[in-house]
Amino acid sequence: MNKLYYTITLLLVLYSCADQVFEETPLDKYSDETVWGDLDLVELFQNEVYNGVDNWVTGGCAQSGMTDDLYSNFNWCGERIVTHGLLTADNSANVGVNYNKGGSYVTGNQSGKWGYLYKKIRAINLFFSRIADVPGDESVKSRMKGEMYFLRAYFYAQLVNYYGGVPLVTKVMDLNSDYFVAKSTYQECIDYIAGQADSAIALLPETYDSDNTGRATKGAAMAVKAEQLLYAASPLYNAGSYDAGKLQKAKTATEELINLGVYTLYTPSDYRNIFLDYNNSEVIFAKYTPADFYIDRDNSISRDLGMNSIHGYSAYNPLQQIIDQFEVTDGVRSVIPATYNETGRVVTSDLLYDDQNPYVNRDPRFYANILFDGALYKGENPVETYVGGKDSPQALSEGWNASKSGYYLRKFTTEIFDVFPDPPTEEYMWIIYRLSEFYLNEAEILYELETTDAEGHDALWYVNQIRQRTDVDMPPYSSLDREKIRHERRIELCFEGNRYYDVRRWQIYDQALGNFQMGITIEKQNDGTKTYTVTAVDNKVVFDPRIYYLPIPSVEVNKDPALGQSPGW
Repeated sequence: MNKLYYTITLLLVLYSCADQVFEETPLDKYSDETVWGDLDLVELFQNEVYNGVDNWVTGGCAQSGMTDDLYSNFNWCGERIVTHGLLTADNSANVGVNYNKGGSYVTGNQSGKWGYLYKKIRAINLFFSRIADVPGDESVKSRMKGEMYFLRAYFYAQLVNYYGGVPLVTKVMDLNSDYFVAKSTYQECIDYIAGQADSAIALLPETYDSDNTGRATKGAAMAVKAEQLLYAASPLYNAGSYDAGKLQKAKTATEELINLGVYTLYTPSDYRNIFLDYNNSEVIFAKYTPADFYIDRDNSISRDLGMNSIHGYSAYNPLQQIIDQFEVTDGVRSVIPATYNETGRVVTSDLLYDDQNPYVNRDPRFYANILFDGALYKGENPVETYVGGKDSPQALSEGWNASKSGYYLRKFTTEIFDVFPDPPTEEYMWIIYRLSEFYLNEAEILYELETTDAEGHDALWYVNQIRQRTDVDMPPYSSLDREKIRHERRIELCFEGNRYYDVRRWQIYDQALGNFQMGITIEKQNDGTKTYTVTAVDNKVVFDPRIYYLPIPSVEVNKDPALGQSPGW
């Protein structure tokens, strides 16, 4: 079996229409019965189910673009519908999806993420209804079952994280089925996800050889379970407070993953390599996309995030709010440059930070994650975001594609100069789960429970493991509080999509979103010096308290009035 890449090409070699693989009707080359009579074809069917796993847009930048971390330059996934307070059941199908991940304007699907995820779940249910009768190696079939249990847990996790309680559809619907499936409670969904993960854990191996990179492992199944149990223990789902009993379940699941012994914190000389090195000890589960077939917005990331001076799209722009969270340090101590409250930006008075010389002596992760004015792209090309610079909106060439915040993303990108080859593709890995998140999850759990793990490690120990690995080397904390844990999580996992879930489950979305999305205006003086002024990138931000959940698309509610709506809608 070749390395698993999630790409529609695996099916296009067999079928004229990729969607047809999910239909129980004859296909143009292979009949339904032929597919379910050949284990190799069933594996191709499964690979297309894998294609539903999020990419860097839908699972990372789009979600970050609905918070105080990124500005969505082109509103690819309906981010500004949320941040501008415009979200309704009639337009929610446009949120969190793009045209190759459930977007209605290409697929004809008017249900957005809701419909897309249920389509994948239907494919999984179809698999389970047929796999027992497929001839072939029983050990391969067992492994495939484990993968499908994981994927069903993963897709349902996405549904509940967006909508709260949802219908649990566990069998294939046919013409004789009752299509009115009652919505389960949030906790029933969490229990189901944990059960699916347990089924996957029992069947999946801990590792694969290099030919099967990308398949779900035992650790991947442990990760989806542990993450969801922490989310379920959080304030949003427990009347504004953490639930100690649920935290204990999350603690057990998280420690089982950490103690599996398969994963270690990655400590290269450059933190950026976590996202570029496929042989990465920190990766628990990732999506791999090849370079030899163009899958727009899956493997065109360096073009889509690149600077306008190299013909990039600058699709997502880091906001000043996240820039101000990267600490400035002298190697012994550190300080956060600025914070935000209801009155606006509050700059530290600590002499470690100079607001008119803002990019020196920062947390090494700042330089790995952010391209700022004066940064060297690929070590040689200076970024110019000052007014009139080649990477500013006033640039003579393609200024319309420039960052609106004065910053570009370095994280995730390979820093290529020619971002427009034909096609503009590169082999790419998008990390879904990595060990750092679960160290920070464990820190959160231990802090809230006021306890330690079995080895006596407390929350402080876990946070400092992240801060002091060789590629970060930040001064360790001597004490810890809730805000420091949340701060470290925001920096370490920035732009990976976690922030969107975090501010909601912690019930601080209103504080995080604020009233503005901020950027920097830099003016170059005649003597070569520069002045820095924080300005609003988007002053239309409106917080609607209902956005802790997405509303179920109207088209789905209209089909089944008994379905009801998401909480608050």
